[in-house]
Amino acid sequence: MNELQYIEKVKGDPNWEEENIILVPLEQIRYDKHEKKNGARSSSHRPGTLQQLKDSIRRRGVQIPIDGSRRADGQWDGHDGFGRTGRSISVIDDATRLIGVIDDILSGKEVGSTIPPEDMKNILKLSKRDLLELKKQCEEEIERCKRIPVNPKNYHNEQDRLASML
Repeated sequence: MNELQYIEKVKGDPNWEEENIILVPLEQIRYDKHEKKNGARSSSHRPGTLQQLKDSIRRRGVQIPIDGSRRADGQWDGHDGFGRTGRSISVIDDATRLIGVIDDILSGKEVGSTIPPEDMKNILKLSKRDLLELKKQCEEEIERCKRIPVNPKNYHNEQDRLASML
């Protein structure tokens, strides 16, 4: 589902999201190799687009639902490429690494180089209070990204699925 489709659905029926969208734990959404590397989306080729998406997800979580179909094993197949889901995973990974660095600093352990040197330099300048606040922000980012809004879809065949992506 893209942003325009989402806006049209919500404008047409104010209850549409409440009646149709479910929040799915991130770890239950699967993609095949092709979808993870899907280069068909021109927006992902504009400089800064994926970083803007990641920054938006970091602040608010995923806002536009992805299309997905539930599998027999309870997992979900994502049908929108890997953009929003992949950026959510990236936000969680970044925040988890930063929490580890903060915990090491606060406990007096030697800090590894899991984040960029310039960021590390800035973090080492923070007070204990600021470090705890930054850790709290990271935990909130992780919480926002742990669930993805999904618009359940069942396609009759692969052509229907591909047509819906256009």
